[in-house]
Amino acid sequence: MKHAKGLKTLYQHLRVLWCLKNNIALENEVYTQVFILDNDGKM
Repeated sequence: MKHAKGLKTLYQHLRVLWCLKNNIALENEVYTQVFILDNDGKM
């Protein structure tokens, strides 16, 4: 049972890391789009 609990904890950590990675990617995408729109507006 101890082993299964360890795997579950590892899975939860991986899920959190994956969510953080996705959030960072999403923020970068939004930032890039806003930045591009900003530059187009100045042109």
